[in-house]
Amino acid sequence: MGERAADLAMKLEAKGAETLVFFHALPPEAWTRPVYTEGMAWDARQVLCHFVSAERSFLRLVTDIASGGPGASPDFNVDRFNASQVSSMANDSAAELLSAFEAARRDLAAYV
Repeated sequence: MGERAADLAMKLEAKGAETLVFFHALPPEAWTRPVYTEGMAWDARQVLCHFVSAERSFLRLVTDIASGGPGASPDFNVDRFNASQVSSMANDSAAELLSAFEAARRDLAAYV
């Protein structure tokens, strides 16, 4: 299992770095351009907010399950959760979001 975990951690780090390169390269006008229009309409900035939230949530979920916990509660609503998480970061700058994503991905890869 150790080798599989090490491979997964390396992939998490590599793909996280690719994600950061992508977002760092966005010109200012691209941050508010709609990129996801089904259900909740998100612009590029909101997608990054979602990535930050997902990384943090994955670590909590995996840690809980690994320690014998139940994981997500049966009444968990992913749409409601995503909307609340994205809106909670509405005042964060792009630099803050990029730093938060980098830290959350690093923490997840380290745990794996």
